[in-house]
Amino acid sequence: FEAGEVDRSEELALRFPGDPTAGRVLAQLAFEREAGDADRVALEEHLKGNPDDAKACYVIGNLLAAAGDWENALEHLLTAVRLDRSVEDDGARLRMLDVFMLLGDDHELTREYRQRLMNVIF
Repeated sequence: FEAGEVDRSEELALRFPGDPTAGRVLAQLAFEREAGDADRVALEEHLKGNPDDAKACYVIGNLLAAAGDWENALEHLLTAVRLDRSVEDDGARLRMLDVFMLLGDDHELTREYRQRLMNVIF
């Protein structure tokens, strides 16, 4: 994956369901795939005038996660969950779970945003 062999990385990771390393590779691939070639600056500008655009929140959350900006990614993904869980078939919630897996259960952000996610869902 780090060498840029994305397709091969995905193929290998799918062979090892439940493996933590494979899960991390698949999570990172999901962030990058969902972000696509979106322009972060344009999205941020768009959200200033359209803060209730769940799809834009979802895409920018993925962009930020792909870059390792976990807290801002989680904030945008949580907003997308709150606004419209149907975006990408509950994709924002699933990407949040990917972030939690990457950070680990004991990470401060995982604990905080897991609770916030439960509050939004329930």
